[in-house]
Amino acid sequence: MITRFAYKAGGQLYNLNPLKKGKGQYPLKTREREMDIRKYGGYDNVYGSYFTVVEHTEKKKTVRTIQPVPVMLSYNKASEKELLEYYLRKGLENPKIVFDMIRTNSMIEINGFKLHISARTGDRIVYKCGEQLILPNETYEYCKKLDNHKERSKEAKRLLPAEYFKLTPEENLKTYDRFVEKFSGKYSMIPDGLAKKLTEKREMFINLSPEKQAEVLNEVLHGFQCNATAVNLKRIEEFGGSSAAGVIDLMNNLTKFESVKLINQSPSGLFETEIDLKTI
Repeated sequence: MITRFAYKAGGQLYNLNPLKKGKGQYPLKTREREMDIRKYGGYDNVYGSYFTVVEHTEKKKTVRTIQPVPVMLSYNKASEKELLEYYLRKGLENPKIVFDMIRTNSMIEINGFKLHISARTGDRIVYKCGEQLILPNETYEYCKKLDNHKERSKEAKRLLPAEYFKLTPEENLKTYDRFVEKFSGKYSMIPDGLAKKLTEKREMFINLSPEKQAEVLNEVLHGFQCNATAVNLKRIEEFGGSSAAGVIDLMNNLTKFESVKLINQSPSGLFETEIDLKTI
């Protein structure tokens, strides 16, 4: 059972250095009015406080998307009219707010996979994994040995011999295959085709030294963590791969998913209520 504290984020409003004319997400202001971004530029990287679900027109079709609410509008307790004006400025056509608040860290279940909404990047939403990794007990014990090897090697500033930690090529491969199986099944919501990449590199993994195999396995484990940590396979030169695999960033268009539910949890996680964000 896992819960997170859901909240409205505060703090910095946006990058403080304005951009030149024609660029920016939020306009400069005088005491009387907002200044046209096309003529005067604006502020970039507007920070979000929480999220709404907005129904709007896109390519002549009605869609529902998750949209961030900027910190400056949250501070000022913006009305629905002000939010709609903001979404119009962002380019949404005929916007209508159908759900007014999804707090940061709220649990969202997409196609049966539990996630915690974290941030937005462009037209995509970044999530933290909300599923606990379930493995056989012997694999848990082996993962502890892998982690011990990683930490002790970090202290020694070199890769220590795998045999000191009872790490073997056979068990390394068994663990690798188990991870691939997980990414192909329940964790297939994690993008970047991580299961496919690991499957393609299986022979390469077999040919690595036990020490390098352990390094790869420790890196792959990041993909199961309940945070937004990336799997950085690129730093393991002999293995190769992406430097940011496994980050869960999904399209903000809810219409593309079979089911999307907001799960409101009690602090203990013992009690839950569900809201279907596709039909509300």
